[in-house]
Amino acid sequence: MPDQIHQLRTRAAALRRQAGVLDGDPLGPVRLRCGDDTWLGPSAVTFRDSLIQADQALRRAADGLRQQARALERQADAAAVRPATLT
Repeated sequence: MPDQIHQLRTRAAALRRQAGVLDGDPLGPVRLRCGDDTWLGPSAVTFRDSLIQADQALRRAADGLRQQARALERQADAAAVRPATLT
């Protein structure tokens, strides 16, 4: 049982680290290079709109990872209070 609890907490921590990477604005360098001084026209506008959508998708993904991490932590907490079953 302690191994299972440890594994759940380890997986939750890994998910939180991955969410942190997504929170670190991985598309920031692209955003800096796609301004009006770089590219104008309908294709540029479409690209910027796609970049906004990608940013939103990354935020949702990070939120989903944190939500899954919380669920794993709840499972670990529940397993910790459950009495060990006798075999």
